[in-house]
Amino acid sequence: MRISAVPNKQWTLLSNHARVLIQVSQKPDALLSELSSLLGISLRAVQGIVADLERDEFIVVVKNGRRNHYRIKEHAHFRHPLESDHEVEQLLEIFRNDSKI
Repeated sequence: MRISAVPNKQWTLLSNHARVLIQVSQKPDALLSELSSLLGISLRAVQGIVADLERDEFIVVVKNGRRNHYRIKEHAHFRHPLESDHEVEQLLEIFRNDSKI
């Protein structure tokens, strides 16, 4: 299911980085093009976000033949000082088994 942008809204509470992280946690073998279509953002944006998440050690990218498998580092901490005492796992738990996001 492709999610299109929310009409007449200037911003949303979750960033694209959070959305990609949530989707990768639910679909660890998804193609980046699938995530792009699902989230309604460009493939290039998804590639950049995945690179950011890997570089900052929120995910591990494992080659599986010609495809990638993504593993979330659930015990990674949020980056901002106000949230740094919380783990990514806490965010992911909110959306676990949620088929809408």
